[in-house]
Order: sequence, then structure tokens, then C-alpha cells
Amino acid sequence: MSRYTELQSEYDRLPDSLSESLMVTKRDVQWELDYRLNTLYEFAGEDSWHSIKYYTLLKDMIRNFKRKLELTVLPKHLEDWWRYTYELSHKGVRLYVEHINTVWLNEETGELDEETVDQVFPLISYDARMLTVDEYAKLYDVEPVTVRQWIRRGKLREAEKVGKEWRISELTDVPGRARYEPATYKWINRLKGIPEEFAFLSDYTNIDIRKRELNVTEADPEITFIAFLSSRAERGDGVAVRLTDAAKDRLEAYLIANPDVLFTGNTRTYAYKHEETIDEEGDENE
Repeated sequence: MSRYTELQSEYDRLPDSLSESLMVTKRDVQWELDYRLNTLYEFAGEDSWHSIKYYTLLKDMIRNFKRKLELTVLPKHLEDWWRYTYELSHKGVRLYVEHINTVWLNEETGELDEETVDQVFPLISYDARMLTVDEYAKLYDVEPVTVRQWIRRGKLREAEKVGKEWRISELTDVPGRARYEPATYKWINRLKGIPEEFAFLSDYTNIDIRKRELNVTEADPEITFIAFLSSRAERGDGVAVRLTDAAKDRLEAYLIANPDVLFTGNTRTYAYKHEETIDEEGDENE
């Protein structure tokens, strides 16, 4: 059984092997963004989750964010146990500064096994455009009636209700690809107006909906999805709820229409330098 060493920011120095992998200067963030830009289209193609149009819009978004970053004054070098992170999502690009509180290192390999972060501060962001149904339909060359059908069926998870109208991020690809994409949603406050069949939502703050692939038997072939529920305050693995196709569609339709619920399934957070940029360190930190 592996053994681990616990290091705390209050008492210990962060090991060089770990600190060198953190983004601690503006230049570190710029290099990492450059790597994303240079490799973005490698993820596009027939087996991709997204279309070329989506990746083109995302690339423009990252470029605009990078220009905003260049005009922003940041510390020359963050102190020990601090780092920059950025996230990409349908909301846009966001940069944060975080304080790592505790890390656990594998004693045999010296590699990081787990970490906790106790402070997060937002710095700069570049937001994606939120489009009307008609604007989204024109951008992705589909009919507005089709877009509304996708929303009703829970196919456009990034859609948001603003009053009586829908707004959809430009970084929302059209549905209809062969593979089912798992869905993750979260909320902070206790949800209101929960349909009786989904009363289980009231006890949790996160839900992860996945297609059932294992243990499908003739006894319950109608159960095609599993929803895993959890809470930040919970100690344990939460609960799992079995869903039919129709129930899954109704559940996602409710979550998407609820302004207190945020779809987070497409959010990607980058907290470390990519291995190809670690050896490119220089003295021209800004």
C-alpha cells in the first residue's frame, strides 16, 4: 500500500518539483494559452465532441482573452503556495489566483496525489456572447424552431432563461453527435419549484448524469441513465438515481430552465503548466 506525506502551507515549503509545475507568472499563463491555441484543432475531427465551428469560436475567444491578459498588470512572481489557474467553458475564459493549503505526496514517487485549495480570487475574464434563439440559429445554420425543440428536450444544456426568453452561449455546439455526453450541474441555494418526481434534488448541490452502460439486464432495460448526486458538505459518495430516457429528458429540462442551476459539464480547468512548457522558463517575467 502506498504511503503519503502531508505538507501544509502554514508550516512547510512547497517542493521544487511541484512549484516548478505551477503557473506563477504572467508569462507562464501566456505560454500555457499558446499551447492550447497551437493544439486546439488536434481535438477536432470525426471522433470529436465538437465541430470545427465550435473550435474556431473557442480559438478566437482564447486569443481575445490573451490580448486582455497582455494589458493586465500582475505580480512578477507569486509567492510560495500560490498559483494561477484558468478555465474554459461556454461562459468564456476566466483567470484566477489560488492558494493551495495542503498537498499529499506519494512517498515512493514524490508525485502529487491530492491537494486542497482554501482561497480562490477571480482576476480577469473574457465572456462569450449570449445569443437569442434566432441569433444562435443563424450562427449554426439551423431553424429557430429546431433550436427551441433542442432546448425543450434538454439538448442545449448551456441555454439560460432570461425572463421569458432564452439565451444561448455562442460556445454551444449543436447536438446530434453519435456519443452521449455526460451532464454535470451544480447549484448553491436550495432549489425552488422542484417537480415531485425529482424531490431528491432538494438534499444535494451537484448532479452528474451518465448513460448506463453496465449491468443492463432484461429485467429493467428501460433504465438507461444513472444520476449521481452529491453535496459539498457531504462526507461520502452521495446517492445514485436510476432514470429512463423520458425521465432524464424531463430532469434536464427542469435543470436547464432553472436560473439557480449552472451547467458545468463542459468546464475545463488548467492549474499546471503543460509538460512541454516547463522547460521553456526564462527571466523575462512581467
